[in-house]
Amino acid sequence: MPRLRVPRPLAAALGLMLVVSCQNLVCGCPPAREEAVLYGRVTDPAGNPVAGAAVWAEHGPAGCQEAWGLGWTTSGADGRYRAILYSTGGPVECMRAFARPPTSSTTLRASDTATFQVRFAYPRAVDSVRVDLVLRPP
Repeated sequence: MPRLRVPRPLAAALGLMLVVSCQNLVCGCPPAREEAVLYGRVTDPAGNPVAGAAVWAEHGPAGCQEAWGLGWTTSGADGRYRAILYSTGGPVECMRAFARPPTSSTTLRASDTATFQVRFAYPRAVDSVRVDLVLRPP
């Protein structure tokens, strides 16, 4: 019976494709991460964009007494931000976001907390939510 020979580069490519397409822990691959997108603008009380503000997103059980981080980002020169949020797999009954002023600012305080709802999905972020945040005066 003739023996089938597979060229090494082809065998390596097939092996790499197998590992990359794996979606479970049995084969040693990392588990899939569910994602969603949070975006919007950070402004001062007068409506001017705030660059360099830190935007945080959290989620937790009802009431948000205990919250876990979903993601964070920094606003750009025009005050806009965009963050990819990753599900932690815990209870998601409360989602909230808030912004902190840049460290160089002495005239602004953190924004109020804004609640939002978004559904997580894999493999791509298929759901998004816009949350505009206003930093408070001193």
